[in-house]
Amino acid sequence: MQKFQLVSSILQVLPIQERKKSLLKVFRLKNQVAIVTGAGAGIGRAIAELFGQVGAKVVVSDLKKETAFHLCQLCTPHMEATGGGAILNISSMAAENKNRNMASYSSSKAAASHLTQNIAFDLGPKNIRVNAIAPGAVKTDALASVLTPEIETAMLSNTRLERLGDPKDIAYAALFLCSPAAGWISGQVLTVSGGGVQEL
Repeated sequence: MQKFQLVSSILQVLPIQERKKSLLKVFRLKNQVAIVTGAGAGIGRAIAELFGQVGAKVVVSDLKKETAFHLCQLCTPHMEATGGGAILNISSMAAENKNRNMASYSSSKAAASHLTQNIAFDLGPKNIRVNAIAPGAVKTDALASVLTPEIETAMLSNTRLERLGDPKDIAYAALFLCSPAAGWISGQVLTVSGGGVQEL
């Protein structure tokens, strides 16, 4: 209890504007370089736009030729030379779930989750954090191509927050994991799914 009281009294001493500045600083990416693949639409675009808004120098690509593993290999020497950084992969809830006709997609996303944890182990000593996000059903063009009212109703029946995700929901989680606020988080796969499991 004393720790909480101490923190509380310190916060009360600071003027509200200083508290806001102090809090917002840990979510800034000023002068950091962010390479965002798949930035042409959906989740990738939302991440690129948000990172730009919080000060990152964003390199965008809509090409998905490079594998996550190869991109990590290419970026690691540069990150190490500048003192470290953060790598974020996009996995999926499908990596953990079983679903009809999803074997190849689910397997590829399970590989992304496992790769994240292994690379985090290898790169930690270089001060490079590696995490992933496993989104649930997010309203993107890809989902819209298969989403029917019946499927959406079924998805929402298993979603505690009673809505499908928006690309910004994933972008905000990405900002947290890449920001100084998550400075001691690595090797984790964060599920962002509205508290539920959505399946096609």
